[in-house]
Amino acid sequence: MRIYIDADGCPVVDETLKIAEKYGISCIIICDTSHRIERENAETVVVEKGADSVDFKLVNMIQSGDIAITQDYGLAAMCLSKKAVVLNQDGKQYSEDNISGLLEFRAVSRKIRNSGGRLKGMPKRTAQQDKDFEAALKRILNEKTRMIQLAEKSDTEEILSLYKTMLGGKADWNENYPSLETIESDLSRNALFVMKNAENEIISAISIDSDEEVEALECWSSDLQPSGELSRLCVRKDMQNQGIARQMMRYSFDILRSEGKKSVHILVRKGHNIALKSYMPLGFSEVGECNLFEKDFICLEMNL
Repeated sequence: MRIYIDADGCPVVDETLKIAEKYGISCIIICDTSHRIERENAETVVVEKGADSVDFKLVNMIQSGDIAITQDYGLAAMCLSKKAVVLNQDGKQYSEDNISGLLEFRAVSRKIRNSGGRLKGMPKRTAQQDKDFEAALKRILNEKTRMIQLAEKSDTEEILSLYKTMLGGKADWNENYPSLETIESDLSRNALFVMKNAENEIISAISIDSDEEVEALECWSSDLQPSGELSRLCVRKDMQNQGIARQMMRYSFDILRSEGKKSVHILVRKGHNIALKSYMPLGFSEVGECNLFEKDFICLEMNL
């Protein structure tokens, strides 16, 4: 993955390079001979001055999964067609959902100018715009540098530490659960998965469980068997509210599908409304309630 910067009038070149360096991502600045920009921590590609020369060079170089920084709607559209991520200088992310409207707006604006009309100029750039851009780029890089993988024995202590930070929360975990023995059991079944960030820190964990008491509940649909159970989903507190829980869920869904499961179910502690709010949009349905392990749960099920 690389970051390509359309340097034509780009006010966030240095901000981009600073963030990219932190994440260990290479940057390529593309400019023409009339706007040459060079930095020590980036590669500069210079093209001959000409209409769209920078745009064509950038779109020829960029690959699927790369990131483009540009305020040009046309270039953004071409980069999107190559499955790249595109961000403007204010932190707005271009997408297939919004690019058509932006291109239409550009065409109308050009028509107004060509007919002698005047449009309101760009306001002076603010510090808040820089902050918005930096936050958006960090969010994208965090998402792209996170990796979900099968947990290893060497991850045991870090996973246990993550579990301990969740004690006393709505899931009602305590000093005895989840335990070291729980982790060891999950590891022995190749059923524990973790998400790691760019610093190789574990920021989330989830288990594919196998519990006879849970499987025996009568609320599960008989025509959606065999089914898999997910449990012990947690996200490090400073990384919550970023969609990570849903990412972990979707990854687990794929694992269960590969195992031939027709559905997935999960027990959610009664009153844990945050979890319910996160899971229900994924397609889960509430199919009942139960009391297990001296606790009350809501039973959720989803067709895979």
